Amino acid sequence: MMSGFSTFDIKTYLAYVFIVSIIVCNQYLLNNVFNQEIFLFLIVSALYRVLTVSSYFFYLNALLLLHLIFFIPYFIFEISIATRFSSIASFTENIYAFLIFSASVIVFATDKSVNCHKVDKFKIKSDFLSLFFSILVLISALVTLRNGTLFLHDYRDLTEVRLGILEFTTIPILFSIIVSKSKITKKVAYFSWILYMFSTLITGLRLRFVSSFLIVLYLSTKEGVTFKLKLSLSTIVLILLFIGAIRNGSLGNNFIEIMINSFSNDGAIISTFGGAFTTGSFFIEYVNSINASITDRVLYFFGDLFRALFSSEFIPESMLLKDMTSQNYDIPGGGTIYSFFYIYFSDFIIIFFPFMFFLISSLISKNPSLSLIFSSVFVAYTARFMLYGWFELFRMLLAVLIVYGILVILKNKQV
Repeated sequence: MMSGFSTFDIKTYLAYVFIVSIIVCNQYLLNNVFNQEIFLFLIVSALYRVLTVSSYFFYLNALLLLHLIFFIPYFIFEISIATRFSSIASFTENIYAFLIFSASVIVFATDKSVNCHKVDKFKIKSDFLSLFFSILVLISALVTLRNGTLFLHDYRDLTEVRLGILEFTTIPILFSIIVSKSKITKKVAYFSWILYMFSTLITGLRLRFVSSFLIVLYLSTKEGVTFKLKLSLSTIVLILLFIGAIRNGSLGNNFIEIMINSFSNDGAIISTFGGAFTTGSFFIEYVNSINASITDRVLYFFGDLFRALFSSEFIPESMLLKDMTSQNYDIPGGGTIYSFFYIYFSDFIIIFFPFMFFLISSLISKNPSLSLIFSSVFVAYTARFMLYGWFELFRMLLAVLIVYGILVILKNKQV
């Protein structure tokens, strides 16, 4: 059931219009997009959502809260982080897009369909297929370890040659569990998952670790995201921050020092959130510098959309926003979702983001089997969706739909 979007809730939309109106006024009328009161309101609201939302949207709200927390030094202590940009406009425009996105998540990412991920609702069961998917996971674990571990090598050396196909490992992890019929094959599935988790952990591949961890965690939480689970996830986050400190050689600093010092590298924000935000700001600066037309922006949208379907080698470079930006600026990597869509649609993101969450809720509430696999993939790739490229999630949803279609065909042939 598509709660929250199945009926028109005038109070919800009025609340969104009110919040967005304040943000827009600060940007265009008051010329003060850095209003502390707005920021504090959003961070308290995000915290409330984290404590109350128990569906697959919990993970997006939690990530948003972390993103907001990493901006505390800027909004509260007014530490300048815009010195790397030739124009302050690109930075302020990205802040504006971020605040609009934050309001959209807080107001609309609240679907209460907590039981859409029950494994027993998946209609296709086969121990043979479960073992096949488990073997794929084991192979991925071995390939991940091909260059060694963090104990003996630098992170950049380990990831110098990336195998993009390994990004899809969460798909065999998902299907190895949900198609399993017997306890034995399910144990094999979990064993292969644990080995893969271990391989990503000791090679510093945090996003792959998080994706594979969250997809299994989500499948195991039949009662939704409880307070106990939220506490456990908080512990995991601290562990990941510790791993990041080891990976980046900053273990000697405490958390507050890391937050403050993150703004000292010529105005760059040295963190996963900050790097993605900085890249997004460079996107905006590049588009502004070339006076991109509406046609250019539409081409960028379809270029990124095609990246979910084809290798970038087959897409004209002029359609690839990230590639064009990197030719002119030294970008850290990633790229926040709100930066991308602000470039595509400008102020129309005010309308687009609520529609996007409506679309996600609609897609996940189609039928039990699709609800299970789509919500699982959304949870696993929330971080990539928000910080690295929205098309990553689209690509995974398409891939999992293809695998599901193949399984339906095999089921009809009684495999």
